[in-house]
Amino acid sequence: MRKLLISTLVFSVLFSLLCLNCTKKNGTEPDPQSGYKRNVIAEMFTYHDCPNCPVAEKALDSLFAIHGDSLIIIEYHVRILGDTLSPCSAFVSQREALYNIGGYPTVEFDGIEENVGASGDLFSIFTNIMESRYADRSDLKFLLLQASFNNATSISYDIQLLSQADVTGKLFIVLLEDSVIHDGSVYDFVARQVFPGESGMDFSVLQDDTFSTSGSIPLMWHPTGTVWVVAFIQNISSKTIHQGKAKNIGKATAASYEYNLTIAPDTFLTVLPESIATFYLYLEHTGTVADEYELVASEVDTVAGWSWFMCSGGLCYPPVPTIIDTLSINPGVVDTFDIKIHTNTNTGTEKISVTFSSLGEPTEVESVNLFAEVQ
Repeated sequence: MRKLLISTLVFSVLFSLLCLNCTKKNGTEPDPQSGYKRNVIAEMFTYHDCPNCPVAEKALDSLFAIHGDSLIIIEYHVRILGDTLSPCSAFVSQREALYNIGGYPTVEFDGIEENVGASGDLFSIFTNIMESRYADRSDLKFLLLQASFNNATSISYDIQLLSQADVTGKLFIVLLEDSVIHDGSVYDFVARQVFPGESGMDFSVLQDDTFSTSGSIPLMWHPTGTVWVVAFIQNISSKTIHQGKAKNIGKATAASYEYNLTIAPDTFLTVLPESIATFYLYLEHTGTVADEYELVASEVDTVAGWSWFMCSGGLCYPPVPTIIDTLSINPGVVDTFDIKIHTNTNTGTEKISVTFSSLGEPTEVESVNLFAEVQ
């Protein structure tokens, strides 16, 4: 028994040593699987109050919970029954025409696998389609190097693609929004904007080469929910989507229109007869986005024979009882004004009222009353 056990152990060790080379061929490891891991694009065509669309939405949401952003969902809301949740309606119509959409819901996977309606076990149907697409590796590796808010009104992006083959097509960048509420319903992955336009941008890359593009996207709507930046490469002739990438960039910083008004040397000046009372006004834009504001300066109480002038940046307004003007200002900028009240031998107090009102946020108002006195 002991001899047999020792012999068995020796044989097992020798067999293991021999099998170290079982998976090798000519001393090299097997070639890795060709191509890059694919991210699947699921484009869903829907509309508010679509009877069967929630079934498809639920199936996609369940799959997203499993696969994460390797499943990229784009929900196009078509203009039916007053649905305007996708403002990029021309792009949505173009996508409908590309796929010859004839019913709702319709889900297009990578542009080449289609499911219409909500019959059957959609979770299983979609799973089988996705497994098939994941198995078909892509020639492109998609890197979304940057996607972030510059501010509340624009998004920056930086895209790089690596290719194992010659690939041509169109690059589309689509901005999505989650938690879009309409008539008591909440929708996610809603297509809100396409960049640079409905036709996308021309894309071409040679084998073993790279393609890069970057820039800034001015927002055409005011997002309140989480925003996704989605980019994908599609051959329009074959409808095949070669590869895509998505990034959740969170919520936009709320647009802020805030001002701080300071006066120097004071709001009440006592001066000598036939002299000048000079007030300096400094209006600083402490908000986050560019704005315009309305300036209104007017005489409230006057003294006979006195006059006043308001100037800014070396330019002076005409000597009229009320000055009204609209001016632009960027965040962090300070606009400076000076108001000069010219007195004469008459005694009294003159009062000038000045108001600055934000046009971006009408409730944001800075105002001051200025007094010049001769006793």
